[in-house]
Amino acid sequence: RISRLPRHLERFDHLVRLDVSGNYLAVLPDSVMHMTSLEELLLNRNLLTALPPSLAHLTRLQRLEVRGNKLATLPDMEDMMSLARLDVSENMLVTIPNSLGYSRSLRSLDLRYNQLRSLPEQLGFIGESMLELLSDFNFVYDMPSTLKKLYNLHTLQLSNNRIKTLPNECLEFLTSLTSLDVSHNFLQAIPKAIGLCKNIGSLYMNNNKIKRLPRSIQGMISLVTLQLSNNQVSLFP
Repeated sequence: RISRLPRHLERFDHLVRLDVSGNYLAVLPDSVMHMTSLEELLLNRNLLTALPPSLAHLTRLQRLEVRGNKLATLPDMEDMMSLARLDVSENMLVTIPNSLGYSRSLRSLDLRYNQLRSLPEQLGFIGESMLELLSDFNFVYDMPSTLKKLYNLHTLQLSNNRIKTLPNECLEFLTSLTSLDVSHNFLQAIPKAIGLCKNIGSLYMNNNKIKRLPRSIQGMISLVTLQLSNNQVSLFP
């Protein structure tokens, strides 16, 4: 395993994919930031504690994976307009930058296994490009209502957090959802708008404090899997 990358990487000016996962890298050298043809950069399972602000110079980057490092913060990424997939799971992130909301090409965002207390409202600004948002195993207390702007979102995973309510006005607009996982939270009720999510095939609400289900759930005509175990439900609609 390598602990540092060689100098003068910028000489590989036609390189489009760089994978250095599973090494002992603690610092990403500036030379990587000059590889402006890069479209995929995989840095999983290293020892990185930060990413340099100059990462934004990689304007052609479409896929960035930094899973399983020691990141406490992320740099601003508003200039990375080609970024489609961002995986920063299994780190030590407490917040994510608001500027991520300006990544209008982002399709998949993986924030699982961090220390997030909240999701920034600016995530909703990403808009129709976002298809998948994964934020399981954090400390998130609520779901920002601005997520309703993610019209084409098909997968939303918020399990193992501290969420107490799901905003009704949010679910009203997330009608493209096919999978919703809010298991292992502190939910006491499910909003009526869940019935408008007619494309959901898998709904996981187990291990909450739900006492009743809205009658509107009968309108979920695509539902194949409904997980309600370990709640306080006494009567089905």
